[in-house]
Amino acid sequence: MGTERLLRLVAVTSLVLSLTPAEARVVSYAPVTDRGAIPAHQKRTNRFFVLWEGDVFGISAGPSDAYPGPWTLSAGRLVVHDAQGLLEPRVVLPVTGPPAGFAGVGAREGRDGILRILALTSADLHGDNPTARTRLLFSSDGGSTWKPVDVPAPYVLSGYGVQGYTEDFGGPFCQGRTPSLRTGSDEMPFIVFLFSGTGNAEGVVAGIRSDGTFAPLALAGGYVEGGRQGGGFLSGSNAQGTSFLVCGAISAAASAAPGVPAEGLFRLGLDGSVARLLTYTSPGPNLPARPTDVQGWLTSDGAAYVEMDWPYGAPPAPPVASQRALYLVRDGIVTVVASTPAAAGVADQATLRKELFAIPTSDYSGAWVVQRGLGLPTVLSRHTPGSPLAEAWRDPTAPEVEALHAGASGKRLLVQVNRRRPQPDQRLFRDPALAVWEAGQPAPRSYDELFLNEQFNKGFVHLDVDTAATGAPFVFDSGLLLPFGASGGPSGGAGGGDVTQEWGVVKGSLKQKLVVPATARISGLAGSFWKTDLVLHNPDPDPLAVQLRFAPSGAPGATMGQPASASVSLAAGEIRVLEDLLGSTFGQESASGAVFLTAEGMRSLEATSRTYTTTPLGTYGMGVGAVDVFAATSSRFPVTFSGALLGSDFRTNTGAAEVAGRAAEVSLRVAGSDGWAGIDNFSFLAPAEGHAQVNGLAFTLGVEEWRTGALTFTPLAGEVVPFLTAIDNRTNDPSYFPPDLPSPFVRVLPALVHADGAAGSRYRSDLFLYNTGDRVETVTLLAKRWDSPETETGLSLTLLPHESKTIRDALATAFGKSGVGRLRFTSLTSVDGKSGVRVTSRTYTIDPSGGTYGFALPPWNSFQTAGAGEALEILGPVGGSRTRTNLALVDTTAFADGKTNRVRVEILDQTGKSLDAFDVNVPVAGGIQVD
Repeated sequence: MGTERLLRLVAVTSLVLSLTPAEARVVSYAPVTDRGAIPAHQKRTNRFFVLWEGDVFGISAGPSDAYPGPWTLSAGRLVVHDAQGLLEPRVVLPVTGPPAGFAGVGAREGRDGILRILALTSADLHGDNPTARTRLLFSSDGGSTWKPVDVPAPYVLSGYGVQGYTEDFGGPFCQGRTPSLRTGSDEMPFIVFLFSGTGNAEGVVAGIRSDGTFAPLALAGGYVEGGRQGGGFLSGSNAQGTSFLVCGAISAAASAAPGVPAEGLFRLGLDGSVARLLTYTSPGPNLPARPTDVQGWLTSDGAAYVEMDWPYGAPPAPPVASQRALYLVRDGIVTVVASTPAAAGVADQATLRKELFAIPTSDYSGAWVVQRGLGLPTVLSRHTPGSPLAEAWRDPTAPEVEALHAGASGKRLLVQVNRRRPQPDQRLFRDPALAVWEAGQPAPRSYDELFLNEQFNKGFVHLDVDTAATGAPFVFDSGLLLPFGASGGPSGGAGGGDVTQEWGVVKGSLKQKLVVPATARISGLAGSFWKTDLVLHNPDPDPLAVQLRFAPSGAPGATMGQPASASVSLAAGEIRVLEDLLGSTFGQESASGAVFLTAEGMRSLEATSRTYTTTPLGTYGMGVGAVDVFAATSSRFPVTFSGALLGSDFRTNTGAAEVAGRAAEVSLRVAGSDGWAGIDNFSFLAPAEGHAQVNGLAFTLGVEEWRTGALTFTPLAGEVVPFLTAIDNRTNDPSYFPPDLPSPFVRVLPALVHADGAAGSRYRSDLFLYNTGDRVETVTLLAKRWDSPETETGLSLTLLPHESKTIRDALATAFGKSGVGRLRFTSLTSVDGKSGVRVTSRTYTIDPSGGTYGFALPPWNSFQTAGAGEALEILGPVGGSRTRTNLALVDTTAFADGKTNRVRVEILDQTGKSLDAFDVNVPVAGGIQVD
């Protein structure tokens, strides 16, 4: 017996297929940039957040003529983003010229709302740094102007201060565990730990004042006889950023005391005052006297909460009592608050950190603590000084809680857990899932899944827990290690099928808001009249109210309808078809545009549509799925359409629905078999929360009508959900193409066809490929028939920069096969994750006149496949005498082994009642069709 799977089919009265995960809520999102990025050290509640973005990231040594250290990251630029989406991202350093290296960046919003930025960088300011010397640059105006910080020789930031490679367990700061850089007060926005270049670890803790001047606050002792180490690192601060925890051998800057003070933990004020909180003691000769990591915060009365790791292999020395524990240090007394529940002998400190971590309460007066371990329940507790640790909840299902975030109200926590998903090709895909927990409630019963390829250094960049609980957007970073993506479905719910990049810094919301980007009730060419039916599904066991808003197209020359609103109430589990949506629901005589859908409260909705024209022979149309507005594309996240121009006897329309509430401008450019083609300066405007459409793409962009080609769709301003439709002029049959998927890992295109069907039909599949980058790229195509245990037939193609390639009847002409096959492909020559070759397809039948009727069939993203015990939904199969529905099931495993997987198919009617259920067997690495 093979692997057990579940597939649900939802039966209604419209021929629209929209594949989405079933049951639980899945959060759609869009990258805020298509580049690799590392967030600055900054508060997560900042409206403006800073990323340093680059094409390729990795650690490399600084230039040889720089002073000793620090390490730098690969070249990039600093970009300031607006979390509210009202202002466009700004490149602030370097604005022009080549990119620069960065090793640390801090950002702090003042009481005046203005951003102060500090960067350790090799950037050049108007020719003042020709040797790319690494230095501190400071901006007091959000990056508009910069000045070098005059740092006295021989101090530099240490190599271990490089950001982006530390775990994030939550709390108020993004990159909150950086040891060399912290944010301070309005008067002194930044605190840095600098080391001398003499090699003996002498150092200084200094402040950077609001005017960019340097202020030494404390000294850090260096090596002394016997090998005892001085130096140290920053470990935390108080809520106001006026007092700091410093680990090391620290003394006041004005101190004349000889020698090196004993290692310990100190409280340092912005006035230079130094107070010892505890002293570390070596547990024995030649054993370390300092913890490997100390992280914490200061309460308002000067006590300290401290997470402390002691080096594995060395017994903890008093007052430290465990390899890893949370302590409260007050008036020289050290109290154990909580320790890791892991069994003795665990050697992996990274594992110990996951099994015990803490964040401050919103006012820094206490601690939220997570404890978990192998075979143990996950426990959330709260600690208040003077009271014992108080358990908030205990979850025997042992969710892998990996971060906590406290709301300013003191009433809410956002709980972030880790999900692990084995893939058919033996990879392990990890993604985060989120739940907002209210104080006094039991452990969360379910988590909204952010199906994103997370790395160990993932974490929130922007987050306000209290407003996120009601739908405000958040920004999340999947982590720096690019970008070995995924396959295999999430645990359920509408959402996710619209995601086109599954790694990076992304923007999303726990509240769903959908848009159908292309709807119509309008006359077309050759006597056609286009209408749209909308399919809605309430997945919940309670009634659901849905608000609908129609935004008419505002493109020049378009037939203008009037904006309109409507509401629909869906019964529990109901599926409803709103036929001729613009006419029957919105009262439009002639119009086209976008329809926005919002479910009540924080609940979710499933929706798709079909736009079609009616002829004496029947209807010809296309399915257009609803897209979450947070899966939009923006100015730093262009998208492409490999199948934009299909050649002679086709016309192509494209456009956009604006979703951020500000006018958008979009640039369009076509690429053909010889690279860029047509004009290079065309753009169109879409009104705020409105719609625009460009018809006749080839003619508009000055491209010969016979050409095939790809489209690069680049927002210059605003955030939009794009659409593209290619229409056969001979039959008026349209094909709706979603944006392309990057393929830095294996993608699966479920069907390539070369087969004859009923009523004289002849089904064929064309492949469309596009190299999006400025360098030569290679794509590997692997085809295998559904019904054969054969090995895959491989084909590698090399495409020149911006070359578009079309392979007609690909299964037969490229692979020498007939029937139905599966295509796996990857373009691994691109290490930055954004370049490479994109692939999509169109499957169609040819009539005697040479006209075609068909549909676009793009590759699946990671939301659209399911593993054992998971479920998928197809919303829209049809019952009735005038239509037939075929169901295809394809296994994505790399190699056939002669076995089968069992899949259960369930058909539900419009009330959510099960009409039928049956099992089918799907061959491993093959496919079947249920007719």
